[in-house]
Amino acid sequence: MSEKLLRQCIKESLLIEELTSSDRSEINQLIKKAIEKDRAQQRKLAKLEIEKELSSSKFLSDTEKNIRKELEKELKGKQLETAVLDITKKVIKKLYKELSYSYNPVIDRIKL
Repeated sequence: MSEKLLRQCIKESLLIEELTSSDRSEINQLIKKAIEKDRAQQRKLAKLEIEKELSSSKFLSDTEKNIRKELEKELKGKQLETAVLDITKKVIKKLYKELSYSYNPVIDRIKL
């Protein structure tokens, strides 16, 4: 009976003891390191899985088929050609802006 009482007193005294600020900061640092390590592992695994899925030929062929089907539904003939040209010009303009060239009329004058 006295052994149980002694153990209980020891447990209570350990629970009552307060943590110092240095103890708290050390615990926080350890937790942050563990979280970052786990996140890095998760990123690596996710990246490998995504690359594996993207590299599979079935995924690429299915995606290409779906894109072609949707484009054919939405745009036909001349509409498709003008839409593709407009999108291409917009992309080229953004590229030139990123490359610090701001003379867009040159791109607009391109005849295709």
